[in-house]
Formats: sequence, structure tokens, C-alpha cells
Amino acid sequence: MKNEAMKIAPAAVLAGAAALMSPSGSSAQVNLFSEDFENLTPVLRQFVDETPARTGNRTQPWVGQGVWTHFMPLGWTRDDSGVPGQGAREWAGWSFANKDFWIAAANNQNRIQYTRGQNIVAIADPDEYDDYRGGIPGNAYYNVYMTTPDIYIGAVAPASLRLIFDSSWRPEGFDDGSPQDNNQTAIIRASYDGGQTWTEILRWDSDVFSDFFKPDATNENVSLVLNPPSGATTVRFEFALILARNDWWWAIDNLRVTGNPVANARSISGTVTRADASGPFDARFVLTPTDGSGAITVFGKVAANGSFTVPAVPNKNYQVRVKAGNTLSRVVNANATAGNVTGLTIAPLLGGDANDDDSVDLFDLAALIETFDADVNTDTYRPGPDFNADGIVDLLDLAILIGNFDQSGE
Repeated sequence: MKNEAMKIAPAAVLAGAAALMSPSGSSAQVNLFSEDFENLTPVLRQFVDETPARTGNRTQPWVGQGVWTHFMPLGWTRDDSGVPGQGAREWAGWSFANKDFWIAAANNQNRIQYTRGQNIVAIADPDEYDDYRGGIPGNAYYNVYMTTPDIYIGAVAPASLRLIFDSSWRPEGFDDGSPQDNNQTAIIRASYDGGQTWTEILRWDSDVFSDFFKPDATNENVSLVLNPPSGATTVRFEFALILARNDWWWAIDNLRVTGNPVANARSISGTVTRADASGPFDARFVLTPTDGSGAITVFGKVAANGSFTVPAVPNKNYQVRVKAGNTLSRVVNANATAGNVTGLTIAPLLGGDANDDDSVDLFDLAALIETFDADVNTDTYRPGPDFNADGIVDLLDLAILIGNFDQSGE
């Protein structure tokens, strides 16, 4: 948090990235992938540096509540190796936090304008990170990255593909360090070959003389047209905030990848639950065609009532393997040759697989022992051994592991 007078006044119109914007597409589009970060609720921890004493009691309403985490949704990765110094730990890299807590901790400064973001949002905030202890030292930059899993796009019209999300962006640059060369920059890159090569699809920066200058846009729906190469079947995205010092922020929520299914594309829907935990969860669906062609992996959401939908896959007969991050897999047949598959019922997923290798063995026991008695508010906690998702690794989790010991997924 800094004096408003030190911030850049928005003065130019975005040029470079504007050509990437488009309407979100026709009503025929379906969600191929979505992420609102709400399934991270069980792993939210209490504040550590944004205490009421430091924030002038602004964070008092959140005492004893889970408000932030650095754990990722299933299949996502984050890189915070470019976070320098010792700033507020809540904002060390991309963080997933209760939006209202974030606004209060940072004393608002227009963050409250982000009404499109709801509940848990993804936040890169070098301004608030820098406010604690030594913050960002000298000429160091705050460079942070997060990456989605591969998203299946092989059964939609390539020209229809869109990346859509709700964004809150406030720029600042050229006022910190010596020389004063900070230039808070947002970048999105796409990879269509599993991360071997990357294509930049969005760039916003804080230089009012740049073609990529993006003025304050604290509550914006962004829709980017994708241009996959011929034959591409997957895409992953990297979100980066780089070259920042004591600048402002970029926040993201309600991310979707949409497209128009091709003729004869199918969806598969049904129900699945976890045997040892309740509530919504992330799951990995691996669809292996019985004709011997390549398997398809889809990262999806399972609702609290167990319902799920795998959208837009080729019209084939599949063996569908379903797995959450710390459960054993289940396999069921889904014949989509004649039409959409509905009402698929999958037996409950058994817990105990702390290391996500689809077996319950001594490696999982070792992972549980390593984190035993750790709760979500401790640095040693890991969600893998927390099989019942209650925020603590304890005897209840050990009982689940023992009950399923020496079993493997189907």
C-alpha cells in the first residue's frame, strides 16, 4: 500500500492486445474447461502476516478463518522462484485468497471495484507483498507464474476457441529502483504441444508510451480468440506477472475455455463421489478409446452432489478412468458412439493415495507420517495425506490409509 500520488495515471488506450479481444462467441459454445478456484476452500489457511495489528484492524473480521492458500487446483502448477525478499507471505507469488480479505488487507485502493471476482480469486499483488518486512529489495523484480493443465480441444472447431476470464488489473511502472525501470507486465502464453513451445496471446504493461500499455481495468471480462495450429488436441496456458516492484496488481477469476463442438462430438455425464470426503472436488478423467486410439485426459469439476460432465469428445466407445488427487481410480465403460452418455454411475473413490500414483502403499504412509498432526495453518501441511479433507492430517486419515492399504486403482 502506497500513496496514491505515486501511481501512474491511466493516459493511453491499449493497442497491442486489443486485437486479441473478441466477443465470447456463439450460444453453441460449450465450456471445455473452467476454474473459479472455489474447490480450494478446504485448504485455505489463516493469515500469517496480514494481521489486525499490521493492517490497522482491517483484517479483524477474518481472525480464525481460512482466507488464503498457495495450493493449486488439480493439474495446475505455480512458480514463485522469482519472488525476491521477505514480503507478506500471503502474496508471495500467485495466491488464492478470499477477495474481501484481500481488499481489507490492502486497504482497498480500488480493489473493491473487482465485482466480477467472487469468493476465492487468483491474485498477484506486488504492492501488498512489498508492504511487509523488507519487501522487494533494491533492483529485484517480482516475477510470478502459474500454469493450467493441458485442456482437451480435439473435438471443437479451432476457429471457435476462446479463453475467457474476469480480470482486475492496475498498472504502475518506472518509479522504483535505480534505475527506475520497473514495468509491471501481464503476459498470457499458450502451448499446444505440452509446453515444448509457447505463443504469447496477451501482453499488458505499464509503459504509457508502449503499444501494450493497459490502463486501469479493475473489473473487466476478457475474451481472447485462440489460433491453434492444425491438428492441435490440447492447450495449456501460462499466466505471468513480471518486471514488478512496489507496483499494483493483477487478479483473475472465473476462467473458462470455450468452443463449438464439431459434428458428432459427444459429452459424458454422470455421478461420482469420494468414499472418505464430502463436498465438491477436482477430478482427472482419462478416456481410453476401445479402438486403440490415443487416450484423452480431461480435468473437470465434480459438484457437491457428485455430478460431472466431460464435454466435447469424439464419438467413440471409452474406458473412463476417474481419479481425484488422493484417491484410487475407478474405471467404467461409456459408449458414446450413438450419442451423448448420461446417467453414468461410478462407485465411490477410495482414499489413501497421498502421492497420486494410484496405489496405497508405504510411500503414502511415509507421506502421512511426514505431515502427521499438521493442519492447514501450518507450513508442513499437505493436502495429499488429508484424505477426508478436514484440514488436518490425523488418526482419521491414518485409518483410511490402513483400510485401503495395498490396494490399487482399477
